[in-house]
Amino acid sequence: MLDKLWDKGMLFSPDDASAGGGDGTGGKPGEGEGEPKPKEGEGEAAPSYKDWFAKQPKEVQALVTENEAGLKGALTSERETRKDLETKVRDLAKDAEKGSELEKQLTLVADDLESANSKTDFYEEAHSVGVTNLKLAWLLVASTPDLVDKRGNVDFDAMKKSNPELFVKVAPKPTGTGGEGTGSVTPAAMDMNAKIRKAAGW
Repeated sequence: MLDKLWDKGMLFSPDDASAGGGDGTGGKPGEGEGEPKPKEGEGEAAPSYKDWFAKQPKEVQALVTENEAGLKGALTSERETRKDLETKVRDLAKDAEKGSELEKQLTLVADDLESANSKTDFYEEAHSVGVTNLKLAWLLVASTPDLVDKRGNVDFDAMKKSNPELFVKVAPKPTGTGGEGTGSVTPAAMDMNAKIRKAAGW
């Protein structure tokens, strides 16, 4: 076995690049190994949902549209249920003794239901105009009355001017290896068996 490996240049001097320790170009062992290969789409901006949807086959578009319709229907149904419940709770609060603990509790429950519906409406509209951090945007609206007009409409243009970070899309995570772009790329890990096979010419 050792004779065969010797013939194939397996046993070599560290300084002899021609004995099988190099890559055939006079380089050092391992040099050039693990260099990252560009992946398809690497470096390109992440496509928007609209762009992605427009490129899908009609069958896929139909399935997505149907699914969205079902989700919107469920959301609408839930919103209406909460609204009906809010009305009933407020009616109970009116029938309760004025200033009583029961009236206070019923009013609090009704206010929570109203807030939940307002939050759902806001999330739906904010998402449609490109808000990427819905939770933070909702907290901002709650603490900034100037962003809401008398009818309860949110001024998203003003929000974007004062808080553009709420509309920024998260950049895709880089896929390069350590040292890439500096002329010192960290070679990818290579197991010993693979090195032996390569050195032996297998």
